[in-house]
Order: sequence, then C-alpha cells, then structure tokens
Amino acid sequence: MFISTNILAVQLFFFQVNEEYFRTLEILSKKLKFVEADQLIKGSKALKDVQPELEKLRQKAVTKVDNSTRCLMEFIS
Repeated sequence: MFISTNILAVQLFFFQVNEEYFRTLEILSKKLKFVEADQLIKGSKALKDVQPELEKLRQKAVTKVDNSTRCLMEFIS
C-alpha cells in the first residue's frame, strides 16, 4: 500500500505540473511583470477591474505548484 501511495503521488505531481502547465505559468508571469512595470497600465482603471482576478490566478498557480512539490517531496523522503 505504501508503494502504491507513493506512485500515485508522483503520477499526481506529473499530471498537475507538466510542461504545458509550466508554459502557462511563464505566460502568466510575463503578464504580471508587464502590468507591474508599465506605469500607464499600472494606474489604469482597466487594471483595477482585473487586478483581483490576476491575483487569484497568481495565488492559484503558487498553491498548485507548492502542493505538487510537497507531494513529490513526501514521495522522495
């Protein structure tokens, strides 16, 4: 049972955090950096409208990677 649980954990890690997911994170990261760097956009009403959603996406991405990494570390140890 212990081995199958660990195998399941690794499969879950690679299912949740794969190459496509990392590409998506890279795109999100570029967009967040652009928003922060451009003063015109930073002060815009449009950004104020979407800023909460951008923050939710950022938090969700961080949580997903953190959870997947924790799962993998449990498997390794």
